[in-house]
Amino acid sequence: MTEKLFEINSMLTECDATVVSCTPKDDKFLVVLDRTVIFPEGGGQLSDQGKLDDAKVSYAADKGGDVIHYADKAFAPGQKVHVTLDWPIRMDRMQQHTGEHILSYAFWKSCGANNIGFHMNEDMVTIDLDKEVNQEEVNKAENLANLEIWQNKQISATYMNDSEVAKLTMRKKNENVHGAIRIVAIDNGDICTCCGTHFPQTGAIGLIKVLRFEKHKGGTRVEFNCGARALKNMQERNIVLVDTSNMLSVKEVDVPEAVTRLKTELVELAAQSKE
Repeated sequence: MTEKLFEINSMLTECDATVVSCTPKDDKFLVVLDRTVIFPEGGGQLSDQGKLDDAKVSYAADKGGDVIHYADKAFAPGQKVHVTLDWPIRMDRMQQHTGEHILSYAFWKSCGANNIGFHMNEDMVTIDLDKEVNQEEVNKAENLANLEIWQNKQISATYMNDSEVAKLTMRKKNENVHGAIRIVAIDNGDICTCCGTHFPQTGAIGLIKVLRFEKHKGGTRVEFNCGARALKNMQERNIVLVDTSNMLSVKEVDVPEAVTRLKTELVELAAQSKE
């Protein structure tokens, strides 16, 4: 079984390890180490990337407690390697995942909506809520979530047994997990079971921004970005807004009204051309 150093300290970026096995598959080599800082995909969080010496690791998976590193070079069992984490990718994953905990808590706390689904890819992060919410409720949850960040609260990850977990007031419990259960807790905030990586403090997330929400299977699907993704998204949207306001010769706040007016004029012109 691989020693998962990221469960002990999510800020570790490198370690030395010994190769346990190496199996070729397609154009990759599936390398199992005795220890690693590279997180395998799981719990909704995308896999880390990194290197084993100079070999690139593009993906990692957990199989029976072993972390399998998909490397572009073969290694011999017993060989010593230096494991290096691609930190910018890890930071992005942690910002999205830790932010998801906080936003889900904010919806649960502010309007009683439970997160029943979580998905993350390279561009988008969504949560599915078990009830419909409106713009006012979304704003309230978003404000509360960002307040949790700005207070820079401590985040801890500990293992507890079933009886200890039963005493906790948790937003989300996994009834199918037994034995040693990993609990991720934010001071005076979210508490839930989770296998992912998280920052030591909430401040490292920086920002949570809800991008859109829509009705979904009797509830609501909420799309959002956190941290650097949120900043980049807002920068791109602001460029579009400013360019549009300049083309319409109106202030940014007046763009929707100007577009509506232009659309009405086009409809009227189209009607006149048919007369």
